[in-house]
Amino acid sequence: MNIKNEVVRGQVDLPKVFERMKLAGGYTYDNELAAALGIKPQAFFNSRTRGSISLTLLVGAAEMLGVSLDYLVWGKGEEGASDDAYIEIEDVGGGKVKILAKLLRHGFDNSTARAFVSGDHLYIIDTADLILADGLYAFGRLESPAIRQCQLEVDGTIILEGKKEPQPPEKLAVGVLGKVIWHGSGC
Repeated sequence: MNIKNEVVRGQVDLPKVFERMKLAGGYTYDNELAAALGIKPQAFFNSRTRGSISLTLLVGAAEMLGVSLDYLVWGKGEEGASDDAYIEIEDVGGGKVKILAKLLRHGFDNSTARAFVSGDHLYIIDTADLILADGLYAFGRLESPAIRQCQLEVDGTIILEGKKEPQPPEKLAVGVLGKVIWHGSGC
C-alpha cells in the first residue's frame, strides 16, 4: 500500500514528510536517509519523484527515527517523539538540556555527561572519559571549556589543535574535562 499525494487530495505534503524524516534523523542529504532506512538512494529518489511512499517504509522510518506517524505525516508534535526518546543532560552553565537519546551511543551514562553550548553549537562531554586519544576533547574550566581536537602520535605524545609541538599526555591530562561524544550546530 502506498500513500500518494493524489489519494488524499493533496492533504499530505510528501516533500515535507521527507524533510521531517531527515530532520528527525539529523540527516542533511537524501542518500544519508536512504542508507539509514536500508534502501537504495535511487529508490528513495524514485519515491520522491513519484510523489508516493510505501506505508511499510513510512512506518519503518517512524520506528527507526523514534518519531510518531503524526509527526512524519502531519508535522504534529515535537518531532513526535515520546519523552522517553530524550535524555536530560546537565548544562555546564546550569539547567538541563534535552537531547534525542538515539544520538548518543548505547550504554551511555548521562550522569557523567555535561552539555556545553557555544554560539549555535552544542557539545556533549563525557566527564568520565579522561584518557586522551584521537578525538575531540574539552579542556579548562567546566563553566567555559575550550574544545580542541587531539591527535595521538605513534610515540604516545598528543598533538593538540593549534599547537605545533607534541605534548606528553600527562601534561595535558591535568586540564582535560572529558571527551566530546557528540556535537552539532544549529541549536
